[in-house]
Amino acid sequence: MKRAIQELGPSGFPFEDFVAEIFKLQGYLTEVRTILSGKCISHEIDIIAQKNGEKYMVECKFHNDKGTKSDVHASLYTKARFDDLKDKNNLDQAWLVTNTKVTQDALAYALCENMKIISWDYPENESLRYLIETLGLHPITALTTLSQNQKQILLENHIVHCKAICENPTVISILNLPKEKTEEVISEAKYICSF
Repeated sequence: MKRAIQELGPSGFPFEDFVAEIFKLQGYLTEVRTILSGKCISHEIDIIAQKNGEKYMVECKFHNDKGTKSDVHASLYTKARFDDLKDKNNLDQAWLVTNTKVTQDALAYALCENMKIISWDYPENESLRYLIETLGLHPITALTTLSQNQKQILLENHIVHCKAICENPTVISILNLPKEKTEEVISEAKYICSF
């Protein structure tokens, strides 16, 4: 699964879409890649998530290399953007979500500044891995019946998880696959969705 998440690249946009889908399944309203004006400058925010009257700024950090950790710079950067935006946009909290682990300094700074961090393995019952497994939201890059190019076409069209195919098999019609191949992809997606 970790490899499939890393294959959501090379850009970070499919990862942002994937994280937004995780939030949606938890009852959040989400906006992806929104430009907000701050006190000093404008910022493109990866995700704005809202639930129960609270509004969160979510910064997504995507890494292709499996040994990479998000370091303290990611926490500092996220906090600085939040500080510039919070008053003007009624933001309640900054969140940092990454597909890798985070360094101790990144975590310590975020916690000290009341930021929420979701990394591959943190926090224990809310980590990215945990959320993917409990919500059954597996990335389409886990499909072995599609080529890299075909997966990329789906990602570019914001189809980022297998559940999208299970719920509406016609979404893969953009690939113009033969009928037998389409059935094979749908069958594999349904199998993955069953976990």
